[in-house]
Amino acid sequence: MTFEEWLGDRIETMTSHEYASEKAAWDYQQERIDELEADMEKLRFDLGTKNLTAFAEGTRACCPEGYVVVPIEPTEAMVEAGDALWAHHCTSIYEAMIQAAQEEE
Repeated sequence: MTFEEWLGDRIETMTSHEYASEKAAWDYQQERIDELEADMEKLRFDLGTKNLTAFAEGTRACCPEGYVVVPIEPTEAMVEAGDALWAHHCTSIYEAMIQAAQEEE
């Protein structure tokens, strides 16, 4: 909402002094709102970081040795690693098939 929207019809009956006074108060309040929103965003970030750290520490504490926690859906890096291994695996299978075919002759 803008200052003018907030004033509405009152703007038509205000003196320039009243307008300037209201505008100064509005600007001050908007600055405070902006500062509070920035503070809240920083707190959200800090809390999110702390939650992730606590989650990671908790995960290590609750998983048996040799186990890891993985996402339900694979990440792109996981998919790429799987694709690379699959391509290598397919090549090895095909090479084994060629070798077997040559041994039959």
